[in-house]
Amino acid sequence: MNTMTLRSVFIMTLVVAVLAGAGTASAAESGLYLGALAGKASFEYKDFEDDFEDNFKGDDTGYKLFLGYRFGSFVAAEVGYVDLGSAEDTVLGVDVGLETTAWDASVLGILPIGPFDLFAKAGVISWDAEFDAAFDGVSFGSLSDSGTDMAYGVGAAMNFGALAVRLEYERFDIADSENVFMFTGGITWFF
Repeated sequence: MNTMTLRSVFIMTLVVAVLAGAGTASAAESGLYLGALAGKASFEYKDFEDDFEDNFKGDDTGYKLFLGYRFGSFVAAEVGYVDLGSAEDTVLGVDVGLETTAWDASVLGILPIGPFDLFAKAGVISWDAEFDAAFDGVSFGSLSDSGTDMAYGVGAAMNFGALAVRLEYERFDIADSENVFMFTGGITWFF
């Protein structure tokens, strides 16, 4: 198939999907829903004193499972479990691993546009992290930390009746970190 034919098939498929979802979008305007998302989780840690040029930067596959309630067309609330995966990096010759899990709660502001929903969210994340360090295969042991910090994000969803396909970017202001985020895709199911 040439590029023009592939592009035409893609555009026609997208148009059919939008039209198919347009008549069923109202089914997702209020009520209880469950969701699952997976994608890239990224973590960057910068030294407190900025003494070193080498900082921790790692990413892994992360996922999120959540329960939400939509209050009409424009507002929803969600609580969920977040696993940011096991990020790894080498800092000053030391192999460092970081595993982070969390519980979060957010309020969403939603802008419905036909079968699509655009949303922004803000809330809190209560996280637990475990750091492991090793040099030449010899472990230095591990440290753990936990805290509660701000979380926020943006996303979009396309509704197909009770099912919605969702893309989301979330940023977590975890203490002592420079940049912690997830970019995920997944589904939600409305009851």
